[in-house]
Amino acid sequence: GLSSYSGGAWYRQEISVPSSAGAVLDMGDVAGSAEVRINGQLAGVRVAPPWRLDIGHLLQSGNNRIEVLVCNTLANHYQTIPTQYRSSPRSGLIGPVTIDLSA
Repeated sequence: GLSSYSGGAWYRQEISVPSSAGAVLDMGDVAGSAEVRINGQLAGVRVAPPWRLDIGHLLQSGNNRIEVLVCNTLANHYQTIPTQYRSSPRSGLIGPVTIDLSA
């Protein structure tokens, strides 16, 4: 249903951590750009690899909300119209997503 969608999509997850010590979010692979928020606070924006961010300063002991807004390019839209601008329609948070709490 979204094969020609060009825009953003939110990925959200609640996690629980034992302490607010150092942590690094590794998004694996992202096709587009990624804006990361931890508990509503901007952690950073990535537009190219490496798709990693230090998030330890934003984590709290206990429950935390991680949100990633991934915006793709116009490649998906360009699949629907005659144009010379073609590229891969691959988009999204491909992953695997991990959090290293020992950072």
